[in-house]
Amino acid sequence: MPRSTTASRPGSAGADRPDATIDIAQAEQATAAPRPLTELEHADLERAGVTGEAPTLSPPGVDAGVTTIAAGGATGTWTSGVKVNALWAQYATRNAYASVANVGWLKIYNGTDAAFLALTTLASQAKQTQTQIAYRTESDGMVHEIYLW
Repeated sequence: MPRSTTASRPGSAGADRPDATIDIAQAEQATAAPRPLTELEHADLERAGVTGEAPTLSPPGVDAGVTTIAAGGATGTWTSGVKVNALWAQYATRNAYASVANVGWLKIYNGTDAAFLALTTLASQAKQTQTQIAYRTESDGMVHEIYLW
């Protein structure tokens, strides 16, 4: 499919041809290259706890039951060995909930688009496959991390 078509009327000779006034090569050259992060941006990422480290939890055993561990106010509460029963979303920016068995409805963290997309994708996969998950909630009551095996 062409990026743009001419402004001619449907059925006329030039209606299905790409617009010749757009130079794609020039437009692609005008796109700026990614810039490196500044020291301030690196510091913000470190303060937010964003690291490139691997996950720290191990997959649950065959007979794993529901376990809840309160690791302190700063690190949140982990719950493992549960299943996602249902999902709910509304036509609003980053507004979705997951219903966890024997727990209830939990709001998915909505701080960034990337985190929201990753968490809702994991929750929907857990719902569809009925796989046990481990998740972390913070003091705000939202799910900030999900492990799915």
